[in-house]
Amino acid sequence: MLDLSAKPLLKQLLLIALVIKLTIFLIIYLSGYFLPFCYDCYKNDFSYLPDKSSGAHLSFQTWDARHYEFLSENGYSPDLPSDVFFPLFPWLISLLNAIVHNPIVSGFLLTTVFTFVMLIFLYFLVEELYNSKIAFYAGLFSLAFPTSFFFSLMYSESLFLMLVTAFFYFWLKRETTFAAACALLIPLTRPLGILLVVPLFLSMIIPSKSKFPKDIQNNFPLLLSTLFGFGIYFFCMYTSTGSPWSGFLAQKYYVAGNSLQNLLHPLLWFKRNFIEITLTLHNYTTSIIDRLFFAGFLASLFGIYKNADKIFFYYALVMGLVPALLGNFMAYTRYLVVVFPIFIILALIFKNKSPYVIIPLFMMQIFFLVIHSLNYWVG
Repeated sequence: MLDLSAKPLLKQLLLIALVIKLTIFLIIYLSGYFLPFCYDCYKNDFSYLPDKSSGAHLSFQTWDARHYEFLSENGYSPDLPSDVFFPLFPWLISLLNAIVHNPIVSGFLLTTVFTFVMLIFLYFLVEELYNSKIAFYAGLFSLAFPTSFFFSLMYSESLFLMLVTAFFYFWLKRETTFAAACALLIPLTRPLGILLVVPLFLSMIIPSKSKFPKDIQNNFPLLLSTLFGFGIYFFCMYTSTGSPWSGFLAQKYYVAGNSLQNLLHPLLWFKRNFIEITLTLHNYTTSIIDRLFFAGFLASLFGIYKNADKIFFYYALVMGLVPALLGNFMAYTRYLVVVFPIFIILALIFKNKSPYVIIPLFMMQIFFLVIHSLNYWVG
């Protein structure tokens, strides 16, 4: 199905990814060993999470990683902040941990595999639509993006983007069974996974020159599969917590303030996030950096609309816009890393000047990684 034997640029991309992975792991360890870890931040997190002794290993167990570790070992329970995290990633950690017997190692092994598989599908997808050079540079930009280090952490971004790129590739190739399997799993990975129905639905009702299938016979089963995956999520939450809405109700424990009601009041959202607020360089909800990333996303939409398949525009529109409109930009820099059409546009624009863009992006990523490794907030 995917023949890597005659893909020298893909092999080069995977080798670069391996070097970056090892570099990231080394930076995490050295940061935790030589720099002051915010142990007070660690201890002030939710009290039911496992409290580990201080040491460099804590740099591998920051923020969301602690929740995934907890869920992989304990599952969901009523009225816990961890209920906000979707189940597929902790399920997979739990399965692998039956062999590895260390949830942190299991999580890092999984995200490493997910990243490489994601790069393979991204390469084949972009090569199918453009050429091998654009595919290579799209992969490079996906690795250099300032928050791409989350692909290497015990976070669900790598799993989500692996499933998304696989879905789009199989959809493009009319491999309906494989595409449907991905569509089923995506809503079990992250809450925004349900938004996959948007490009599927729009592909059937808006005429375009898209290379993706537009017929109802092919696309409707994929749409149903996505909805069924979301239904499985609700069923799992109901059986484990007593309420299908536990994950959404758990938002009350976080300062992000994510709510579907915010989508209905865009003017109030704008006033709250841009006018009636004292901004800081970077913090949970007042970050100038998050808002600059949002501005960059809005600018990228023009390039995506003009130069990419319209299906990618629909995907980028909802995956980049909805997380911002739901709340107050908390973690927006991280949410943007799964909007892969941005990487394609960067590849199209900067393919002949890539070092001038990739090197600064990667330097920014290293800075963010060090801050995150010390348990300070990045995204």
